[in-house]
Amino acid sequence: MQPQFRRLLIAFLAVLLIGMVIFFVANSRQKKISEIVPTPTTVELVHRGQLSLKPYDNLLRKKLGEEIIFNLTADSSGIDVVGYDVLINYKSADINLLSLTSTIPSFSVYKNQQGDKLAITGIKKLSSTESNILKGEKIISLSLKPNKKGKFTIGLMERANKETTKFVNEKTKIFYPVLNSVTIEVY
Repeated sequence: MQPQFRRLLIAFLAVLLIGMVIFFVANSRQKKISEIVPTPTTVELVHRGQLSLKPYDNLLRKKLGEEIIFNLTADSSGIDVVGYDVLINYKSADINLLSLTSTIPSFSVYKNQQGDKLAITGIKKLSSTESNILKGEKIISLSLKPNKKGKFTIGLMERANKETTKFVNEKTKIFYPVLNSVTIEVY
């Protein structure tokens, strides 16, 4: 072989070898980055238990100006509940919240109204030693008063932003109940 051709062949092989090394190093770094950064996944809510909103008198038609009292009932499907969060959606411009009362003496209840969303948190009192396995009991009484005629839906919401409707047990495990909504006609 001619010396010039031989030098060209060696230079070509050296460049090829250097290119392969660079490719493998870059590829292994990319692999390490993908191992570090987990792929985001969507979390599916597993439903257990039930929360139901019902007018206390079961009437779905009311006169304008009449107070509407709703009972929020809960079935925890055998879970000993120590806390819960409930999200209720309604048109706050058309319906006024008059009162909210816990009907379980062993729970303290807190509310937070943000526009059309009412967030309610119930927490078992530290002094309470009784079990709270809910079997369709009324846990909250909610009094609303419409200020205009029409059809209005008051609904329990599964989630709003980062908040969710849920039960919490004594081991802080979270359970997501099945929810409902109610449409009321005001005449």
